[in-house]
Amino acid sequence: MKKVFCILLSLLMVLSASSMACAAITPEPASDSFALPPVIEPLGLVYVNDNVSSSAVFETQPFSCVSGNGNSLRYWFQNDGSSKCTVQLYKKTILGLAYTQAPFTVAAGGQKSQVLSNPGNTTFVIRITAADGGVVKGQLRANQLDLTTS
Repeated sequence: MKKVFCILLSLLMVLSASSMACAAITPEPASDSFALPPVIEPLGLVYVNDNVSSSAVFETQPFSCVSGNGNSLRYWFQNDGSSKCTVQLYKKTILGLAYTQAPFTVAAGGQKSQVLSNPGNTTFVIRITAADGGVVKGQLRANQLDLTTS
């Protein structure tokens, strides 16, 4: 009975992995001024919070990328608050959080994304800070995908 159960679980895992591998990734428009959030398909989604709300600083729970799921990590923030916000991606290490690349700033009412190449098997944290110590409010998403360079 245990063998049959193990075989069924293995079969279910293989079938679910193969169906996720068929999911399509829609590239994001080049402009930061699009009206809707970027399309992030279920396979590449590593973090989503459509109701970010915090005083002065918001920090995500750690999330991980997996080698083979894509050669890029794209993270996006829509600022629904009244304060300009700075968005910083950190890599989680045994010594704490380490900078990955330069932060970006999102004006009140604006939205912006940034891409990190080769995220590999890494755990990340995103920190959003309001410039004037005000409220951080908006939507935050991150996905792992394959981006080709031309």
